[in-house]
Amino acid sequence: MSPKKQIPLWNILSQAGSCIFLLGLLSCSGSSESTLSSDTGDTGDAKAEIELSTAQFESAGMKLGRAERIAFYDEVRATGHIDVPPSNRVAVSTYFGGYVKDIDLLNGQKVTKGQVLFTLEDPQYIQMQQDLLEAKGRLSYLRSDMERQKNLLADRATSEKNFLKAESEFTVTQVQYEALRSKLRMIHIDPETLTVASIRSSIPVYAPISGYVSTLHVTKGAHLAPSDVALSIVDTDHMHLELNVFEADLPRIREDQEIRFHIRQDNSREYKASVHLINKTIDEESRTIRIHGHPNMSDVNLLSPGMYVEARILTKADTALAIPSNAVVEANGVYYALMLTQQTGDRYIFQKVEIPEGRTDGTFRELRNAASLPRDAQFLVSGAFQLINE
Repeated sequence: MSPKKQIPLWNILSQAGSCIFLLGLLSCSGSSESTLSSDTGDTGDAKAEIELSTAQFESAGMKLGRAERIAFYDEVRATGHIDVPPSNRVAVSTYFGGYVKDIDLLNGQKVTKGQVLFTLEDPQYIQMQQDLLEAKGRLSYLRSDMERQKNLLADRATSEKNFLKAESEFTVTQVQYEALRSKLRMIHIDPETLTVASIRSSIPVYAPISGYVSTLHVTKGAHLAPSDVALSIVDTDHMHLELNVFEADLPRIREDQEIRFHIRQDNSREYKASVHLINKTIDEESRTIRIHGHPNMSDVNLLSPGMYVEARILTKADTALAIPSNAVVEANGVYYALMLTQQTGDRYIFQKVEIPEGRTDGTFRELRNAASLPRDAQFLVSGAFQLINE
């Protein structure tokens, strides 16, 4: 019998150490819970899988969503501003100058049609009322004198010259009287009720339309000449868009097409409008044409005349499957989304799939490879960015 082979002690210890190391690695791999497991570990691999526990999914506020068929539009870009019709913008002045006696207005203050805006005071108002009352008194005498001269002329008791003179004086005074009546109506003094006791030195200036005071040019005590603008009022009930479109894009635009726009330098909110009128004349310098649009009534209160806007006029449309833009993440120049491949009681498993670059409307992105994906596929629409870029 041959003697037993002796195995060196250092070899035995080396083999035992290797076994212990492998057992420890397997034990650690099996017992640890990982938020991210990938078959490659490379974020650029579209076959990578990501595993989440239900607790992790819910605590992060993640959400799932499916592809939807939505409309994608060709669009025409335009710029412009918010405006109101000329009839809704009024510059308030006065027919006769005077000193501002009372005014209590602020820029932006709402006023209603017929409201007293301010009062003016001036001696010329007294003079016009005095002249009217004097002319009214002379008319009574001159009418009687003209009738008397007419009767005397019929009886050949006076000359035709005297009759014509009386008739002329009556006519001239009557013209003066009627002119003064019209002037007093212009400054809101009723000539029918005017008496010696009701003569006044101040007149009210009323709001010709309802709206908001946009600019205020006068103060109490200032002199207002007839050519001066005291204030401006803007009625914002009929605000509209005035857009400039290049002539090359004109054939694509039709009335009633949808407009989506935002305030320049503030694209945090998008508003909607529709094409109402298309101008027929092209500006020869800029080669643009004006488009008149009506915003949705729900958006009007959030807009102000004069705001500059950037707009998209939606023209031709077709439909395509799309997923929310939040579900698509760019990594190294490639777009990815996380598609749910398995959901158990306590696990969500996602596969990272590449999304070919396609059309987007800011909310949805076209899913051009929908035919190669499961028909009822669900995608992570909230929280994908952090997982893909980890």
